[in-house]
Amino acid sequence: MPQTRTNPTNGNLEIYHDDLESWVPAVVDLPALGGKPVTLSPSDVSLLTSIANSAGNLSVIQAILGNNFYPEIESINSKITDIYTFRLNAILDAITLLQTSIDYSATLTNASTNAILDQTATLQSLKDASVIELPIITNLTLTNANTQYAYTFPAGTKRYAFKCRADTVKNDPIADVRYSWITGKVATGVGNYDILSAGAEELSQDYFESDKTIYFSSAIAATVLTIREWQ
Repeated sequence: MPQTRTNPTNGNLEIYHDDLESWVPAVVDLPALGGKPVTLSPSDVSLLTSIANSAGNLSVIQAILGNNFYPEIESINSKITDIYTFRLNAILDAITLLQTSIDYSATLTNASTNAILDQTATLQSLKDASVIELPIITNLTLTNANTQYAYTFPAGTKRYAFKCRADTVKNDPIADVRYSWITGKVATGVGNYDILSAGAEELSQDYFESDKTIYFSSAIAATVLTIREWQ
C-alpha cells in the first residue's frame, strides 16, 4: 500500500513518491490529452500506484480517463448508436419504398404491355376478318342425268356457295339440283338429300378443318354447277 496523508497546511490529500522521496499532491493534470485536474481518493491512489508500477504512466492516464469519463463516453457511444440506428433505419425504409415503387412500376408496365398485346391481337383479328378474299370458282358439269357427282372442299375452307349456272349463252339447262353430304343419296333421290331450286343459291359460313365432300345430281343432263369457295 502507498503511503498517503493529509497535508497539515492545506488539508489536501498527498501521496509519498518513492522516486522523489517526498510527498506530492494526489492530483493528476492532463491538459495535453484534453483532460482536467482530477482529485483522487485513497482507493484511486492505491489503484493507480499499482497500475503505474506494472504498466507505466500511459496506463495510469488510461485508468484516470476510464475512471472519470466512462459515463460520458458511454453516453456519447449511446448517442452515436442511436444516430446510426436512426439513419440506418431511414435508409432501409427508403430502400423498401424504392423497391415497392419499382415493383409497382413493373406491375403497371407488365399490365400495360399485356393490354397493348391484347389490343394488337384484337385489331389484327378485326383486320383479318375485314380482308375481302376472292373466292375460287369451279364449274362442275353434271354430264348425265340422275348420276352422282362429287366435289371436295379442301381443309381450311372458310365458306362456300353453289348454284345452277344457267348461262343461256352457253345453252346451260335451268334445273333443280339434288345435293347431300352422304354418298349414294342423290342419284335416285332416296334418303337424306336436299333440293336446290333452279335460280337459287346455297351459301354457308361453315369452316372445314378437314376435307369435306358433297354430292350432286340433276334430273337434266349437262346441268352446270357454279361452286365458289373461300380459303
